[in-house]
Amino acid sequence: MSANVHLRTNPKLVDGVIAEIQQRLAAQIEWFTNIYGRVERLKEEVDGQTYYTANVYKSGNDYTLIAPDSGLGNFAFFTVDEPEDVEQYIGEPVRIQSPCSLIVWVDLRTIPNGENRNTEAVKNEILHALNSLYLRYGRFYISKIYNRAESIFKGFSLDEVNNQFLMQPYCGWRFEGEIDFVADCVEPEPEPTPEPEPEPDVEPENP
Repeated sequence: MSANVHLRTNPKLVDGVIAEIQQRLAAQIEWFTNIYGRVERLKEEVDGQTYYTANVYKSGNDYTLIAPDSGLGNFAFFTVDEPEDVEQYIGEPVRIQSPCSLIVWVDLRTIPNGENRNTEAVKNEILHALNSLYLRYGRFYISKIYNRAESIFKGFSLDEVNNQFLMQPYCGWRFEGEIDFVADCVEPEPEPTPEPEPEPDVEPENP
């Protein structure tokens, strides 16, 4: 199986680091179906209820809904939270730390080691892949892992009772941490060229 890697157009800053992670994960884990980048959290009002969903922009006013669904296969996406910490010094590149989570959702029946519901073996495979990433533009540090659906999809509206894709043989993880990168968007100002000092007047010597 070859994963569909959905890259943002002209990714910069945190999106640029995420794009590199997407491509590396696709190369290392063969059972992914779709690997998305940073999703947008959209708000919708239905019958007086407010719902928040994860979406990826397509074009115009069109978005792709990213949620547990057999149509997406084994998928992954990223969320970026606030605030981003910034270290900035005059004349130096800007360093940014972005709170970030990688969410993975799978059908265990389609994954080696998953047919026996060995969720820890599958999680270990993902951790091994993340730990071996050599990124050119930043680092992804993981500090927490969530295993329950309500924690994996926190911030989004999902009905665990009515959604059959939130129970076995479907499962997932939220790898929460921080992406640390340097934004080469600040260039030092050129030093001013000193003006030459005027030569002192010299009185001609008397013969």
